[in-house]
Parts: sequence; C-alpha cells; structure tokens
Amino acid sequence: MPPERRVRCVPFTVHPDPLHDRFAATIGELQVVTATRALIDTARTVGGKRLIVGIDSARWLGLTRVDRLLRCADCFRRHKGAIVVRHLVSSGALNHESQGERAVAAIFADYDPPLESQVWITRRIRVDFLWSDVRLILEYNGERTHGLPHDRADDRARDRELVRLGYHVEYITAADLTKPDLLRARILAVRRTLVATRRLTP
Repeated sequence: MPPERRVRCVPFTVHPDPLHDRFAATIGELQVVTATRALIDTARTVGGKRLIVGIDSARWLGLTRVDRLLRCADCFRRHKGAIVVRHLVSSGALNHESQGERAVAAIFADYDPPLESQVWITRRIRVDFLWSDVRLILEYNGERTHGLPHDRADDRARDRELVRLGYHVEYITAADLTKPDLLRARILAVRRTLVATRRLTP
C-alpha cells in the first residue's frame, strides 16, 4: 500500500510501499504490481526451487528479466525478498532459464574448457550452451518450450541455420538427465569426434 494509506482489521499482512507508483500495473480495472515487483515480494516467504521456477516462468512469458529483477531489488535495499533475489543473481542461479538447463550445467561443471551458456550465435538465435572451440551446441529440450509440433518445426528451421553456419547441435531431454553419467559420456564422445575432425580440417 502507499505509505499514506492505512488498512486495519484485514486477514493479511499490509506493508507500506514508498515506491508504490513506480511498480504499479493494472489488469483490466484491477490495480496490481508488475511481475518483477511481485517476485521480489514473493521471495520474502518462498525460496529455493519454487522461487527459481517462478522466476523462470515469468521470464519465459516475457514478464521480467534478470536485469529488471536486480534493478527492482536495488530499490529495496533492506527488503528480505530483495536480499534473496540479489543473492540468486550473484550466485549465478539465474544464469540459466530452466531447472533442466541448470542440471545440464552441473553435469559438465568440472569440464575444461567450460561450457558457455546463453550464447547469441546470430541476432535471432541464442543457444543454451556452446563449446566454441569445436562449434558444439547443447540444447535442453524441455516439454514446455519444445514439446508442441510448431516448436519442433521451429527447432528444425533453427538447426538448419546453425548447421549452415558450421555448428553441430546435440539435444538433451529430461529423460537424459535421469542418467547423467551416460549423458556426459555421449556428449563428450561427440566432442572428441569433433576435435579429431576439426584437426584434420585445414
């Protein structure tokens, strides 16, 4: 609530908000706050995986970005939720856009050279992971963003463009993540093949 308003005898907690107007939004005629601010407030009481998945969902829907979350958190220095969100950003937990991507990153975390994440290949194509030395791309295929027929058609068109540019694409699914040792062995075998192939290429 704006600091000048008072609400009494209600079955929920009311907090004064000195920046009420800055993060105000509407849904029809309903007064609400932006998704970014709502996530900062949610982080007061919700943490861990539940909070990260909520942030992932808002990012996929285009309702927030990491830079927006950080700017909003910086407006509320002592706010418990802001402290939590700043910690998530600084820890690198939001460097990926899904729990599946985070699991992939963990499987290859100790490999040298390290995987790059969220890399723009062209102005329109961003990939989940890249080993640039062998032009090997790893894409996590979650059902949410790759499960529908039009998603798969988009993936095929994207793959054709990446292949044309000289990249090799390997897809990883949720089922692959249940056997991390096999997944790691498969991907590293592909990498070794590409290393050998590229050494033979003038």
